[in-house]
Amino acid sequence: MFGGKHGYNIDHNLEVIAQSASNIFGGFFSSFPKAIFLTRSLVQEDSGGKSLFTAHATSAFLTFVLFWIGLCIYL
Repeated sequence: MFGGKHGYNIDHNLEVIAQSASNIFGGFFSSFPKAIFLTRSLVQEDSGGKSLFTAHATSAFLTFVLFWIGLCIYL
């Protein structure tokens, strides 16, 4: 979807392999399956984010919020 919109090619087989590997690897560490990736990418694109820094900033913000919520529940 993003490749067609922005004019670059994506190997769909590698995309499926990468997502499957991350879900399998995450299963050994009790992590959640990676299913929200497209939604987050759509939000970042609509807000004007064009670099990998946007993804890192969003991840850092979400991590901070989750730790903050956990701390508020704990106290």
